Amino acid sequence: MKRTLPAAAALLLATLTACSAADTTSTDDTPAKPHKPAADVSQAAMAQARQLAYLLTVRKKVPALAGTSDKRLLEVGHETCDSIDEGTSVLDIAATHQATLGIAPDDSGYVVGAAINGFCPEHLDEIGAAP
Repeated sequence: MKRTLPAAAALLLATLTACSAADTTSTDDTPAKPHKPAADVSQAAMAQARQLAYLLTVRKKVPALAGTSDKRLLEVGHETCDSIDEGTSVLDIAATHQATLGIAPDDSGYVVGAAINGFCPEHLDEIGAAP
């Protein structure tokens, strides 16, 4: 059961990724117009899937954050990406999370990595991970 939730989140994310393209055909062989609301819904669903995967991963790997709300953990994730965008090093961000969240250095590094992977994968090179 412990592997089921992260696996389910990964499956949901993969499914949403595969289904995100708009259908541009119709049954009468005339091209259908893409529906922007459907694309917006897909984007919202993808964002929710990323949030769920991030929360499940952080909660599983960092038990010290069990008492921290989902809202706060999501804020930490987005703050991580904002700080990297502003030029702050991942080591400095991890040190800040360690102090503000009261967690071990390894745990704060894990939170930073999970945030990058979930919310700003364009910064994966900051942690030495392959895209």
